[in-house]
Order: sequence, then C-alpha cells, then structure tokens
Amino acid sequence: MASEPIRRMVEIMKPAIKEYATKDKPIIISTEGDKRITGKNKLYEHLSDTFNDQVENLISDENLTFTDYASQFIYAKVAISFSSEMMSLIPFMEPGSLFIEIQDSRIISRNVLLAQSFGLDVHVFPT
Repeated sequence: MASEPIRRMVEIMKPAIKEYATKDKPIIISTEGDKRITGKNKLYEHLSDTFNDQVENLISDENLTFTDYASQFIYAKVAISFSSEMMSLIPFMEPGSLFIEIQDSRIISRNVLLAQSFGLDVHVFPT
C-alpha cells in the first residue's frame, strides 16, 4: 500500500495522465535519476495499479540498444521522470505529449527545458 504523500501525488497527476494516456500508448517512468528523492519505486507501483499495469519502468540494461530505448519514447504519450538521464530521449516523443518531472524545487532540470523546446506539455512537481 502506498504512503499518503505518494497517493496524493498520484491523485494530483491522475487527471493530466488520463487526458493523454490511451490503451495503445504506454505511460513510461524512469525511477532512476535524483538519488535524493525516495519512494520512486512505490510511486511507480501505485501508478501501475492506478492505470491497470499500463505503466512501463525504464531501466538501464546493457542488452538494450539505443533503438530499443528510443522506441519506448516513440510509442509513449506520457513520460514521468525524477531528473533521469534516460529522459534525454524525450525528443523522440510526439509533440504535445505529456512530460512530468518530479524534482528538487530549487532547480530546473535540463529534461524540463528539453521537453519544452520539443513541444511537450510539461508539468513539474517539486519535492
């Protein structure tokens, strides 16, 4: 069971995600990134439960190629990140897709700037 802060965060994100997510387009999340943020896996699990296992966790794997990673972004309509380096592939997402960044409130990550410059709808949630 998710903690109260995680439940609240998912409830806040839920309307925006529902607006963009479809059955044939997965929601991708990278639980890598800022090590100072805790509860990333719990958030992933709660999102997955909320959206009927439509959420895919992007994990670094030495057996995957650049094309494998890029294709996950091409087919996704929603991406969620914790300032993860893997999100440098967000330019492969369709313009108008949703990018959610959960980050330290004192910074603006390069992922946010990159997503904005490529026409993604960006939502930032400070920790």
